Amino acid sequence: MSVWTHVSGVLRLGRLDLLDEQPNEEIIPVVKEILGDTISWKHDEGAWNIWLKSENKVPGGDEGSIQYKITQEEEISGIVVVFWGDLRGRGKRDSQEIKTWFLGVCEKWQKNEDGGFGVNSALMEIRCSDSNELEICVAQDPFQEESPIIFNSLTVPAVL
Repeated sequence: MSVWTHVSGVLRLGRLDLLDEQPNEEIIPVVKEILGDTISWKHDEGAWNIWLKSENKVPGGDEGSIQYKITQEEEISGIVVVFWGDLRGRGKRDSQEIKTWFLGVCEKWQKNEDGGFGVNSALMEIRCSDSNELEICVAQDPFQEESPIIFNSLTVPAVL
């Protein structure tokens, strides 16, 4: 039986002064660069080889990586990134890599060369099929100059 890790989450990013100055076609590539490269089971071997060699990739499993969708709408007042993944061949022992990626993304938002976007909200959950636990990760931006992102991870029993 295969081991799977299921991931879902959301990032809500602010910094309205910067977003108002840059339309979607300019800001979305910046967002994608910070998040990293993705891959799915639908891609061919050549794409997989490129992804495997990438220095800036989203964590993945045997059949693909965590995926994401970026939304920038007037009603949202910022950018929302929704992400999800079903990572085959990844288990509890691999959850730290996912948490490290998530924290790294949040830190990059705060500390890019434009002064940071501000992480308004960051939440991720990780559920591994080889564990009876659910990990919930929250990153908070204290919105104070030179203050690091506050990262908390809580492990709770999963409902079976």
